[in-house]
Amino acid sequence: NCRYFGRHDSGLCASAEADENSLYDSELAKVKACDESSDFTQLRLLYSKTSKYNPYASDREKSGEMYRAFNEGKFEEAVKYANQILDKNYVDLDAHILLTFAYQETGNAERSGFHDFVVNGLLNSILASGDGESTKTAYVVISVKEEYAILELLGLKVDEQSLVNEGGHSYDVFKVTDLKTGQGSVLFFNVDIPLGWLERKI
Repeated sequence: NCRYFGRHDSGLCASAEADENSLYDSELAKVKACDESSDFTQLRLLYSKTSKYNPYASDREKSGEMYRAFNEGKFEEAVKYANQILDKNYVDLDAHILLTFAYQETGNAERSGFHDFVVNGLLNSILASGDGESTKTAYVVISVKEEYAILELLGLKVDEQSLVNEGGHSYDVFKVTDLKTGQGSVLFFNVDIPLGWLERKI
């Protein structure tokens, strides 16, 4: 962690951060080229090491404007706001999902298909990290937004949430209800990455 290095090691910190940013940019370029070999897990993890990463940032104003414009049928305006969000955080699922539908509404099948490719890549990356049924097989996430995207995807309503620590790791634990069946269950998310970021900032 760079903050623990002394003044004379600042060059080493800058070099490490530059390398991580470069790797992220390289992986992002593959995704933007719709390269089927894109590694979305790598993209997410690399993003979490860049200077832009802030898992607790709230872009509520732009998100609100994005959804307002979409609901009012102002799809080009919605696209503008969504892309502003992606300029800061390209792994923002909400923006990509909205762009999939906004471009669909404007008849731009190519761009809609691209953002659908990104949405599926990001979601499958999270789902491949575990099954969420225990701390040992918890889904690994880099933000709270990812947690709620998975909960929505699985059709689950949150009844209760808590944070637990086990074996040196941190987990968000959700008591949920399946909206279709009414069945209750518990879902686990490994939140080491966002909490680690927060601890380094304190």
